[in-house]
Amino acid sequence: MAMYQTYACVSFAVLCAILPWLRAKREKRYGPLPPSPKADPLIGNLRAMASVVDEPRAYRDWGLELGSDIISVTIPGQVTIVLNSQAAADELLVKRSSIYSDRPHIPMVSSDNLVGWGNNTGMVHYGERWRNQRKMTHEVLHKMASEERWPLVERQSRLALQRILDNPAGFSEEVRRMAGSTLLMAVYGYEVTTANDSLVKVVEDAVEGFSQAVIVSNYFVNTAPFLQYLPEWFPGATWKAKANAWRHQKDLMLHVPYEWTKRKMAAGTAVPSMLSFWLNRYVYQESSLGLAEMEDRVRWAAGTIFSVASTRVFIMAMAMHPEIQARAQAEIDAVIGTRLPEIADQSSLPYVRRIVKEVFRWRMVLPLALPHACIQDDTYKGYHIPKGAIVAISNDPAMYPDPDRFDPDRFLDPSVPDAPTFGYGRRSCPGSHHAEASLFIIAAGLLAMFNIRPEVDNDGNVIPLKPEMGLNEAVRQLHPFKCRIAPRSERHEQIVRDHPIALATAQGPADASHQSRAQGRPRQTTMDYQNRVGSKFGGGGVAGASEANVDRRERLRKLALETIDLAKDPYILRNHLGSLECRLCLTLHTNEGSYLAHTQGKKHQTNLARRAARDAKDTQLITAPAPAASVPRKMFIKIGRPGYRVTKVRDPLMASVGGGGAKEGMMVQIHLPQIKEDVIPRRRFMSAWEQKKEQPNRAYQYLIVAAEPYESIAFRIPAREIEDPDENPDWNWSHWDADTKQYSFQFMFKTSSLAPYGQ
Repeated sequence: MAMYQTYACVSFAVLCAILPWLRAKREKRYGPLPPSPKADPLIGNLRAMASVVDEPRAYRDWGLELGSDIISVTIPGQVTIVLNSQAAADELLVKRSSIYSDRPHIPMVSSDNLVGWGNNTGMVHYGERWRNQRKMTHEVLHKMASEERWPLVERQSRLALQRILDNPAGFSEEVRRMAGSTLLMAVYGYEVTTANDSLVKVVEDAVEGFSQAVIVSNYFVNTAPFLQYLPEWFPGATWKAKANAWRHQKDLMLHVPYEWTKRKMAAGTAVPSMLSFWLNRYVYQESSLGLAEMEDRVRWAAGTIFSVASTRVFIMAMAMHPEIQARAQAEIDAVIGTRLPEIADQSSLPYVRRIVKEVFRWRMVLPLALPHACIQDDTYKGYHIPKGAIVAISNDPAMYPDPDRFDPDRFLDPSVPDAPTFGYGRRSCPGSHHAEASLFIIAAGLLAMFNIRPEVDNDGNVIPLKPEMGLNEAVRQLHPFKCRIAPRSERHEQIVRDHPIALATAQGPADASHQSRAQGRPRQTTMDYQNRVGSKFGGGGVAGASEANVDRRERLRKLALETIDLAKDPYILRNHLGSLECRLCLTLHTNEGSYLAHTQGKKHQTNLARRAARDAKDTQLITAPAPAASVPRKMFIKIGRPGYRVTKVRDPLMASVGGGGAKEGMMVQIHLPQIKEDVIPRRRFMSAWEQKKEQPNRAYQYLIVAAEPYESIAFRIPAREIEDPDENPDWNWSHWDADTKQYSFQFMFKTSSLAPYGQ
């Protein structure tokens, strides 16, 4: 026994002696890691991380203590690089996004043996599958596509305001129901009709499990992946039971609404949604991928779009800062009067928009974002960033002075950037437009119609509010709090109660809707996106009780017969889903009645007037053009074309980094021995439609080089996007040698068509 103890002690001593030598050898070859908190032998910073309560604050404090905007945290088997400044995040995650766009493999959340979120668009590894799913989400979440869902977001916010009016103490539940209803209707075409809808609970439980599992320091299995194979009954493996429960919730979220939408489409009763669009475009069309694989990718793309509302943060901020609330209410009253705000009012309410920006910054619901991973060894500021290192982002204290103070006016300075709520680079959140619009409309509605104040105790004393967020979760929420939400006046209360959505909802309970669908009868539409039931055409205000009782369909039928011929309307467009679109206003309508009402509304009439004014101005410019400015003609004799050499260049490293072919480009060398003094050669890229020498061919573009007195020379090159020299100066450069009269430059083609959208 004593001999074994001796062997163990000797082995431990040898190991402790070898590790510093290996570390010194590595630093000599690659350079040192970024500064790190004090580490222990063998286990690195594991003991320090185990004592951390608030991970983002710990990273920020360590950065200040070490005096560095980039630090490293090492635990056995894993190096985490933390970026504590905006400059470091922009340099690595944006400018070098080609090698920092991967996701780390976090066993608890990614492994199929545990929770199994590995194929989620936000967690899948950088490569072909990510590009495919990212393309799907971008098609339905880009700015214009998000604007098409504004009527849905506005409808859910109106319903939330009406429910808060009846149940102000339950504002948290109403906000939760609004977020779930908007999500399920937009993605799956599923309408939430009850306060305790089971599908909303399924989505919330799945997101909560993801939020806890994705934190690396929460579970030791992320440090020792072999532990994932332990059985659930093994002593100390209670985390395995959690993983199994969360995996079940994740499977329910992915499959239940997906199959529900497929059944509705098969029956011909599905409403337009993101999932129906994807199924029609990808699954039900011929594809190089198998049906099962394509369905799996669509299912994961749909399951990615869960939203995290910051509305509760907004409510607490307004309760804590009545002076900011009063200023926002004054702006709303002056701009839009007594009607309910719309998302289209954003440009007219700059102070409310700054409040929304400050809400995202003040208490970020995703403070560390989802971690990135480095694809290959890299160097930044002389520090080595090893391949496979996790790259986390913390808040920059220098970017937002006095960060704990809620101050919307900080964004008056154009140099102050928006908070990185939606991530960086190619892995940024594709749903940012939808999230911003959702928070704006509910915030503007609450400010316009309600006063938000702190709660008081039985003695009338104000109960102080503490903006404390939950810890050890990726998606953080405020701790439960109470406040008073009351209408600003009886008039404001009446506006909310008399809104057309309330009138339409009051026509029958949700049970009747379910019953009619169960009996096979089509459910009647209860809302018109532009002029709602009971609204005056073009006014946008609330009509009286007598007007609300007028049959809407009969009114629109008479209106169509008397004034409008849809066959001659230049702005109507019938899409492949059977819906109608207004090409002038970019709005979506479910039937002709909705479109007809829209054409008589204020928005359409205003856009018609703007179009007419612009056409008149353009006509005036065409008939009376301004005199052209005189350009002095250069007088010199051209002496022919210079000699040149063109060399194709390739970056073979990109083949292994991006999973595709190597990055390609061209190096051009031009000899100009008789160039004029003080003249520097110039170059530009020209599209096939700009040049006048050849028949335009969209497959090519042209590179033009000019240097007096030589004739300009042109090279026909493939019509591929050119890299920005500022993003990759090592491969995109130019040089003019005045002594040898040699002009050299190199440019590279981008390797991915998704690079401009990036995540």
